[in-house]
Amino acid sequence: MNLLIAWRQERDYRNFFSAGFVSGIGHRFSQIAIFALVFELTGAAVTTELS
Repeated sequence: MNLLIAWRQERDYRNFFSAGFVSGIGHRFSQIAIFALVFELTGAAVTTELS
């Protein structure tokens, strides 16, 4: 089955794919927040590389 057809016809597949996409975006935001927090607390850019 073509991926685009499955995307349009299968509601469960669409929900599963969308949830993974949103989860990935949230993961990236949390990584950025951790880097910003570590940099703010330590003031050293090198420590953000270690976190």
